[in-house]
Amino acid sequence: MRHTHRIALVALCAAACRLAPVAQALPIREVVSGCSGGFTGGGGGVALTPNGQLYTWQLQLAGAPETRRLARTDTALAADVFRRLAAMRFLEIAYAQPSNVTCFVRARTDSGTHEVAWPLNDTGAPRAVRDLFDRLKAAAPNGA
Repeated sequence: MRHTHRIALVALCAAACRLAPVAQALPIREVVSGCSGGFTGGGGGVALTPNGQLYTWQLQLAGAPETRRLARTDTALAADVFRRLAAMRFLEIAYAQPSNVTCFVRARTDSGTHEVAWPLNDTGAPRAVRDLFDRLKAAAPNGA
């Protein structure tokens, strides 16, 4: 009798495990980092796609169109950056401390964007995000 109960329990657990919803990670289509704000509202930084296209971006004034320039293609950088985003569970980090000049890392998915933002020269943002910001800044020509 006990053996029959164990078999039934194992079968129930197996069925429940197959039917349990699994949270799908949204694919990140692009990561953008930089700083903007201040008197003009302008700023700049970099954008990186999963296939390694690294762009520099610049915003002259708040509300003006953003200009982008392809700096290079770097698949090793993309692999490292997107691995880090997944490892830190970036899309689950809730940290937004905007300021006069705000630095940020922003991820674009099919369903929208997610951003972690902090004041320029502030160290309050999560360390993994600030390290990623530094990695992207260092990868840009002239440290954009």
